[in-house]
Amino acid sequence: IVDGCLDGFDSLDPGCNGLIAGDRDHYEEFVYTDFGDLDSDELKDEPNTCADTKWLRCGTFGIWNECTPACEAPANVGDICTDTAQCDSGDLLWGECFGEYDTDGELLGDGICTAGSCYVPDNIPHGSINVDGGCGDGNGCLAYEQQPGDFLAFCVDTCESNDDCDTGSACQLVGYLYDTDSSTTSPQPVGAARMCSQACDADGDCGADSRCNDDGICEFSCDQPGGDTFCADIGGTCVDDDGTEYCELD
Repeated sequence: IVDGCLDGFDSLDPGCNGLIAGDRDHYEEFVYTDFGDLDSDELKDEPNTCADTKWLRCGTFGIWNECTPACEAPANVGDICTDTAQCDSGDLLWGECFGEYDTDGELLGDGICTAGSCYVPDNIPHGSINVDGGCGDGNGCLAYEQQPGDFLAFCVDTCESNDDCDTGSACQLVGYLYDTDSSTTSPQPVGAARMCSQACDADGDCGADSRCNDDGICEFSCDQPGGDTFCADIGGTCVDDDGTEYCELD
């Protein structure tokens, strides 16, 4: 569109040097400004650049918090929902009611409002949450593997106990917790990643080798391969229940 540097409004040619400034309603009328490579330091130093490109950075490329103003996730991340229309997107590209769907695309039970995309390092495992992903206070960026090699990154409501979640949801363990920005090359987990999600009513609501405790929280078995190590890594305790040990978190 501008000097051949844009192929549509949702991608940047990596061979081009510079930024695209404009607004969402006039994406075909971008102003091309030569700031050199698309680099966070230059983004921060150039006046008005971050504000001018906020919709493009947030809505197309995901959250980039080195910029001011930073992208903001919607306030209703973590709210109970029954339909995606109830979930805002904030500055981001999409909001979605996250939950279990049937083959017709109908939500089974209640879901949780999420929004995306956001920042997670490339090499953290499925189910991990990055609290420095730009999702705002009390939220984190979840790395969710839809199918092998196909990841989504979206904002979720993080928690330490059920008291941090809405009625009807519970503080569920999903994986490792990270606290890292894009400058970290070898991120290390800092604890347990927990998010407000659907409360369980029975063991069948949880994954394989897991149980539903009295608080509606799924607890995994320490007897599965690597279960005891993972439990220790996240600060949990393996507790015996009729011959099977389950990981309990404080």
